[in-house]
Amino acid sequence: MQKSDKLIAGSSIVLFGGSFDPIHCGHLQIAQSVLKSFDVEQLVFIPSQQAPLKGFASVASPEDRLKMVSLAITGENRFVLDSLEVDRGGTSYSSETIEIYRARYPKKKLYWLLGEDQFANLQNWNAIEFIIREVEFLVYPRVSGHYSGSDMDGIRYEWLDCPRLNVSSTNIRELSRASQSIKGLVPRSVEAFIHSRQIYQV
Repeated sequence: MQKSDKLIAGSSIVLFGGSFDPIHCGHLQIAQSVLKSFDVEQLVFIPSQQAPLKGFASVASPEDRLKMVSLAITGENRFVLDSLEVDRGGTSYSSETIEIYRARYPKKKLYWLLGEDQFANLQNWNAIEFIIREVEFLVYPRVSGHYSGSDMDGIRYEWLDCPRLNVSSTNIRELSRASQSIKGLVPRSVEAFIHSRQIYQV
C-alpha cells in the first residue's frame, strides 16, 4: 500500500479526503483534472475512519475502502494513498490531518480537494480557522449544487473547471444492493473487488 512518505519532490500537495465508500470514476476524473490544471506533483487520497458530519458509518469496512482506493489508483504514480485517518481511528477531523501534513511538509503549499456541497458546510468543520490558514480549497461542482462562493475571512479557494459530478457512492451502493450493474461507474478492478466480497449486497 502506498504511503504519504513516498511523496516525490514538488511545491504543492493536494489532499483528497472522504469516505470513498466506494471510490468511483467521478473521484478519479476530478483528481486527474486537478493534476492537469494545477502545478502539483502528488494527490493524496485519505479515506476517513468516520466523517464527523455524517450521521451514519461507512458501509464497507475501513480495510475494504483502503483496498478499493489502492486498486483504483494503481498505474498513476502521482496518486498516493494515505491510511493515517483509518490508522488513527475515531472521528476523522480534517484539521488533525492537515496539522500532520503541515508538520511533515512545512514549506509546501497544501490544497484540500472537496465538493461544493462540503464547501458550503465549512462553517461546521472542526478548527475551521486553522484549516483556512493552512490550505487553499479546490472545489468541484456537484449535480445538485447551487452554491456560488464563501465570504469566510481569509479563505482561499478555486472552482475547478470540470463537468459536474454525475455519479455518487450512494447510487453505486444502491445499485449493488439491488444486484444491478455498476460497470463504468467504478474502475474494473474495484467492480471485481466489490462483487468478489459482496460488500454492498447485504
